[in-house]
Amino acid sequence: MKKLLVVLFALLLMIPVVSYSAKEKSKVKVYIFEAGGCPYCEAQVEYLEGLDSYNKKFTIERRELYVDHVDWAQGRDYELGKAVAEKFQNDGFEDASYQGTPFVVISDVYAAATYSQSLESYINEAYKAGDKDVVNQIAKKLKVESVNRTDIGAGENSEAGDTATIGTNFAATAVEKPNVWIVIGGLALLIGAMVFVIKTGNKDSEEVEEVKTVKETKKVETKSEKKKTTEKKVTTKKPTAKKPVKKNNKK
Repeated sequence: MKKLLVVLFALLLMIPVVSYSAKEKSKVKVYIFEAGGCPYCEAQVEYLEGLDSYNKKFTIERRELYVDHVDWAQGRDYELGKAVAEKFQNDGFEDASYQGTPFVVISDVYAAATYSQSLESYINEAYKAGDKDVVNQIAKKLKVESVNRTDIGAGENSEAGDTATIGTNFAATAVEKPNVWIVIGGLALLIGAMVFVIKTGNKDSEEVEEVKTVKETKKVETKSEKKKTTEKKVTTKKPTAKKPVKKNNKK
């Protein structure tokens, strides 16, 4: 039982470490807010896909900032792009803007509305430090605010409730998938350790019982032998014969 508790405790300590390591080395998401038909947006994607670290250290996330680059009609991700640009501008990124495409965002280290062929160093920096995924964080916030506005609008004005649903298309971005393989691996280690300890415990118990049985058998045999020896000494002893006494006959 003590061995089982020690192994289980050790595994529970190891699982968070494994999870942290896996999270730290996860791929960086490079966001490209684009307009439909934008030639510079396509060129930016082509450049990123040509890097050796593509799909190894980073992936590309394309978002529709504008439907097209002629009329500049707002796309389904316009609110998200605007919120992201404003956040980075407040943090000192002067080139962050939702009024031009491609608007590229990398973790919390790069945000600029311009075509660039010098993004690899930023990707490596984000990969080494761990992707902060600022875009996803903002998408979550917008989703919560949108839900709250929808609830309020539904109670006061149905039309207001409909318009308050702007930004709910960010739900897919906001959901973080758990690392299933880490969970499965941790459970497999835990089950394997339990089976090993149980088998080892059963084997030890069998050996202890076997030793105990042998000792008890020897103890019984020893008592039996002592008893036989005692009985032998008693039965082999013969009574001493008395010598006849001579009588003197006087005449």
